[in-house]
Amino acid sequence: GDELRATLRRIDGAGYKAYNDIVGGWNFGQGFTLFVDRIQADPFAPPSRCHLRVPQSVAQFPPELFSSDARRVALADFLTRSFCA
Repeated sequence: GDELRATLRRIDGAGYKAYNDIVGGWNFGQGFTLFVDRIQADPFAPPSRCHLRVPQSVAQFPPELFSSDARRVALADFLTRSFCA
């Protein structure tokens, strides 16, 4: 978390290419890792892409929420929609 914050402060206001410095994994120490997969190359390019990894030991979702493919997809959909809301 602190290393990402420092990097973002360093590149704040720089061009789009500078933001490639944040591509990769960033461990936040509370049991989750933010992965920046791709950075938007310019204002007209596809948006940046990232994902978050949270171990089940931290998330503690009841196992029945991901006990089948359909339930796993439903849980992922719910989390994505909640995150974007």
